[in-house]
Amino acid sequence: EKRLRGCLEKQKGWVAEDLESFKTRLHYIQLQLDQPDTVVALDRHLQALAEERPKQHRVFYLALPPFLFAKAVENLRERCWSKSGWNRVIVEKPFGKNGTQAAELTDSLKKYLDEKEIFRMDHYL
Repeated sequence: EKRLRGCLEKQKGWVAEDLESFKTRLHYIQLQLDQPDTVVALDRHLQALAEERPKQHRVFYLALPPFLFAKAVENLRERCWSKSGWNRVIVEKPFGKNGTQAAELTDSLKKYLDEKEIFRMDHYL
């Protein structure tokens, strides 16, 4: 909190209530993507947070080793996908170490996702 506060204090118009408001929006849910019960618990938590909203858009940020992406996406798709809004998956580095590996990873994700649902952040390619 000290580092964040130090950065925020340098911003014009910042007030202490901004940090407190931001902190109330942070939630930690321990998740093991290979255990369906934890993914279902995440879905319930997200539904409760969005209870008053007409649509529940979801963005899942995955910073995992490449061999875990497909299983993680499969579990999210089957157990934690919004039925009333759009869904996006951000897959972060490494997205393969070459074009062949990147293509293989893309193929594994496309079993569960449309291209418009995938956002890639890669530091190798």
